[in-house]
Amino acid sequence: MAIDGGSPSGPVDEIGVLSYSYLYGKNSLQKAYLRFGGPKNLLGSASQAIGESTDYDVGESSPKSSDHEIRELARFAQDAGLMMDSNMVFAYMKENAMRGGSEHKVAEVIKAGRVLKDLNTGAIATESLFDYLTDHELSNFFFGDDVQIEGFYENDGNLHIVTSQPWIDGPHPSLPVLKNRLEEQGIECESPTGSTGSFIIHDENAGPINLIDIKPDNVVLDVVSGIVQPIDFHFYFDSHAERQQAIDKLGVRNPDTGGEKYYYGQYGY
Repeated sequence: MAIDGGSPSGPVDEIGVLSYSYLYGKNSLQKAYLRFGGPKNLLGSASQAIGESTDYDVGESSPKSSDHEIRELARFAQDAGLMMDSNMVFAYMKENAMRGGSEHKVAEVIKAGRVLKDLNTGAIATESLFDYLTDHELSNFFFGDDVQIEGFYENDGNLHIVTSQPWIDGPHPSLPVLKNRLEEQGIECESPTGSTGSFIIHDENAGPINLIDIKPDNVVLDVVSGIVQPIDFHFYFDSHAERQQAIDKLGVRNPDTGGEKYYYGQYGY
């Protein structure tokens, strides 16, 4: 992907929105893609690195983002060669800032058609880092989203995850429109007459998949296709084991499915 990401030293002509910021050279993300098998598998490998390194009690949800989880993800980031210069990331985020949410700082990458997100791992809204990363995997799988890991950096002892996803142009629909369009896309609203943000996808192999925090601010309506596209969807499971089982049964990381078993997302990505 040849893009101009706004590098202070000139155009970015390597893979990655901030390729000039990697501590181990501008080809760092390209090398990681070759090693792990592309952006989808890089994201899955980061999730798996945490999931396999942490002990979970049977029947309990994934734990809060612990120091152990953060240490394991930092180890993965270093091993993958994807640590970034925090000052360069700060500068880009400041110069291209967009309105963020409670979880991310957000910046636009106009010429790449993407949005850059910066997450402090100590301030996530999900139960754990494992949940955060696998939420992205599930969103990519179900909605044709394209959330990608760009890299990691440390600041004041805190590990940050830098991700990007496609820029989607369109209005935020009203709640009734949101419900109707998701129903048309095969996603059941838990309470059709209420204001709940909970929805259900019924899968023949994995069973019911619960989505939460679905509200107008978290979706964009494609005015051409009428399709509702997520910005930040979260998935709920009663336990860590159920989340992992669903990922396995869905074949989220199966190269044979390619994340295309479901495609509720906007065409063209």
